[in-house]
Amino acid sequence: MTEKYPGEHNAILRSNSNLDRLIVGLQGVASVHNIEKYVGANQSSSAQMWLDRAPDSIQTGWIVSPELYGDTRNHLFIFWKTKNGGCFNLLCPGFVQISSSHPVDLVLDPKLGEKLEIELHMYMDLITNVWWLELGDGTRVGYWPSGLLPELGNSASYGGNFIAWGGFAKGLPNGPSPLMGNGNVLATEQERAAYIRQLKIADSTHVWLNPREAELERYVDNNCYGLVYHGYKKGAMGHNILYGGAGGNCGP
Repeated sequence: MTEKYPGEHNAILRSNSNLDRLIVGLQGVASVHNIEKYVGANQSSSAQMWLDRAPDSIQTGWIVSPELYGDTRNHLFIFWKTKNGGCFNLLCPGFVQISSSHPVDLVLDPKLGEKLEIELHMYMDLITNVWWLELGDGTRVGYWPSGLLPELGNSASYGGNFIAWGGFAKGLPNGPSPLMGNGNVLATEQERAAYIRQLKIADSTHVWLNPREAELERYVDNNCYGLVYHGYKKGAMGHNILYGGAGGNCGP
């Protein structure tokens, strides 16, 4: 997983030591919530998914970040990192955006009382060795090109060995942390909690699969936030997590 810094907090479902295969695709459907009143100038809050093979990492999801966007609206985002650097969105050369209608900083604007979701897929194309970011309707936002991520894209053993889905909150070190998700974590009421559903992976078979529960573990680094994982549920939820919390003084 990417290195944790002071002021950063996670509530995630992540792979554990039982992940004995390399992952070439990750997907999830995340609920999007209007939290603009709860994220300050030096804070950010996101729902996202990670695929790593240290030191390489690719991430996507939705985020509220005044520092990144200059506003407190919900935006699609991408992040990537290697030993040679990396960045958000298109702030440095690397990710190639191909969709003009669905850019990497797309505004996601849930109206009051409206339910909004975003479905995201990250996966490797074995023919071109690029990593695609694709929406649930098949729209290709863009790609991380071949060679940009040497550890994830090594043709001898391509793929990631760490995966995660969940919430990420950032504030100043020893300062207050922002709300995560929609502020609630209710084990039996997904209609009231922020969630990411239909968690799926692709391995060397290059078919979308349900993860194995024995490969996954909860990780929450403080008491300000929480995460609930029920395993697999039939119907629209599939493998899913409920996550979030009100934030506050959450420690370093």
